[in-house]
Amino acid sequence: MAPLSVPGYIESLGRLLIFVASIALLGSLAKRIPAFLPTTTSPPRPRIVYNQTTICTDAFDEDLDHSKEQLRYFDVTLREGCFGGLVHIPRSWRHWQVEPVGDQNGFWIAFWLANEPRGRGPFLANDNNELTYSVTRLQGHGTVRFYTNTEVGSKPKKQAAVAELSPALQQQNEQKIPVVSTLNIQEGDSHICEKPDDAHYLNWHIYAAPKFLFDVHNQDDKITWANGFKGTVPVCFLVDDKGDVKNITLIKSPGEDLEKHIRERILGWRYQAGMWEDQPVKTQMMMNFNFR
Repeated sequence: MAPLSVPGYIESLGRLLIFVASIALLGSLAKRIPAFLPTTTSPPRPRIVYNQTTICTDAFDEDLDHSKEQLRYFDVTLREGCFGGLVHIPRSWRHWQVEPVGDQNGFWIAFWLANEPRGRGPFLANDNNELTYSVTRLQGHGTVRFYTNTEVGSKPKKQAAVAELSPALQQQNEQKIPVVSTLNIQEGDSHICEKPDDAHYLNWHIYAAPKFLFDVHNQDDKITWANGFKGTVPVCFLVDDKGDVKNITLIKSPGEDLEKHIRERILGWRYQAGMWEDQPVKTQMMMNFNFR
């Protein structure tokens, strides 16, 4: 008797069933593999309360001036919600680093460099914030350490005691010593200014505002030309489509001498022009000059 033969289509069907069953088994195993693998989750981002242009009420009398000190490091406790006093880096430092110290849970930091219209940041503990500055305000959560690898010389010797002067000489010397005041410049509402028809008011929601680049005079917030004046002076000016400052106007003049210095200060600022529909435009600006 001849051996029975299986029709070809039945053999092909059997192979297809075996293939489908194999695919189903592999899918079941793939679903179970992640259960045996270690899982990694990113640490939760800290809740940040950050204000880009707010200075703490008591920060105007809280400067940390280390510019003349011989230090290898110093620490600053950060505040949330507003910037603290100005921090002056020691002039003897050629380079320095900044890092968090102590409890780093929820750490973040922001910098408001002297003479810039607003703060930069916030940065977390492992963020790279390569900034160039010698005077800055700080805001954040935690404690930060400034340190240097620059060789710091010995502390300067104490000056010899000055002999007592007669009242007439004392008065003469006092007249020669200028009074140092603090000048804090903050961005204000430009809508109080009159603008040209072809210019835009500063509005962050509808176009790219002018970007402050640098001050050609490299001035900080310490001045000797206020002559004891204290108060706020609103100043209007235009940043044209080339980034140049034009049309400086003081809403209320504090006097001819102060007005002259304020104009000279603003004329030293350089901007990147504001943009509207990918085209540079003229922008009406306003800054509050706060004399303390």
